[in-house]
Amino acid sequence: MDARNILANNLRLALERKSLKSQAQAASALGVAQTQISNLLNGRKSVQLDSLERLSDALESEVWELLLPPELQTVLNERSGRDLLEGIRELSEKDREAVWQMIQKLYSAGR
Repeated sequence: MDARNILANNLRLALERKSLKSQAQAASALGVAQTQISNLLNGRKSVQLDSLERLSDALESEVWELLLPPELQTVLNERSGRDLLEGIRELSEKDREAVWQMIQKLYSAGR
């Protein structure tokens, strides 16, 4: 699965968690154009890092959560994974970045 599709899937899940059922609701709540939401959800456009950071802030999530591959989503859906996620969220930004880099290396090694 490529990065655009991973982002689309994770964005869809994040919108569902926020009970944003339509693209219009999502666009209004996130302060972006509906076409941007549509393009992201359909994997048609890439997103700039600044925009991704604004989206993650509006969704009360982390950028890396929106880019996390589905294989790792399964781990986070388990109770221990949720506890791990909460622990990661409490880390400093520098430490969260280090954890993200480790996750990327582990994911790459497992491919």
